[in-house]
Amino acid sequence: MEFDARDGIEAIAEYLRVLGYRRVEPDRNSSEFPPHTQDTGSGDDDYHSITTGAGEPLPYLNVNVPAQRQLALNVIAQIITFLCSEQQRATRSKGIVLWLVPTVDACNDILACLRDRAHEIHRHFDHWTLGSPNISTLGERIKKRDLLDALSIFVLRFPPTEQKEIRQLYDDIGGYGYESFFPDENLNYLHRRLLDRVPNLDHYEPTPGIPWDDVMIKTSLANVFRVTKPIAILDEWGGGTFNDEAIARACDLNPSLLVRFTPTPGRIVLREDNDSRG
Repeated sequence: MEFDARDGIEAIAEYLRVLGYRRVEPDRNSSEFPPHTQDTGSGDDDYHSITTGAGEPLPYLNVNVPAQRQLALNVIAQIITFLCSEQQRATRSKGIVLWLVPTVDACNDILACLRDRAHEIHRHFDHWTLGSPNISTLGERIKKRDLLDALSIFVLRFPPTEQKEIRQLYDDIGGYGYESFFPDENLNYLHRRLLDRVPNLDHYEPTPGIPWDDVMIKTSLANVFRVTKPIAILDEWGGGTFNDEAIARACDLNPSLLVRFTPTPGRIVLREDNDSRG
């Protein structure tokens, strides 16, 4: 069945409306947040609600995109810009997107498309943002100010098993601008306050026997994502799939929304309370 991007966006818009997605801090007890927000896309009844690493409800969509890569990129780009426009209503940022792919080739391909000013995808985001978006990957410098001034897209290889790229994501390192997202080192009380608000941040515990020592948040890229709550994209078009372990790691980065794109002909399927809609 041919995928119609407009139908897909309309279906996603209705889904987000039901979830009350525009809220920055959703009320978990609200009727707008049904207990089941995950769509397995499998047509069976074994779906379940999922949460972020911080314990917040996490809307999760599966989207079937065309098998032809350029068409798939067009669909993904349109959906990303729509989701970012919704994100802007609830935050001061222009939109933060974490674009995850399972292979090196897919990562390089998407980075090349996004950074090529002549490419259709780059022009799409350029036109939508009225200026060039920030395109980054692992090992590149970022600043907190950049995330507020322009659409920011992070493209990362996210292999099914823990490998070098995954370990680097959690490294506590300086010189990449990550420290701009966290309190100064000597303001330990602010570190503890932030940890209370985002409990899954990687951090150093106080040293026993040293009364003035206190909690300190690690300046890692993973922690940057955990405090900025990006829209997470799981892009399986370039070969390979995301297993349960990889999806769990993505959820642990505290995305505000998780969207999985698979190259399967058909329409988006959204389910709520054991009902399916195409």
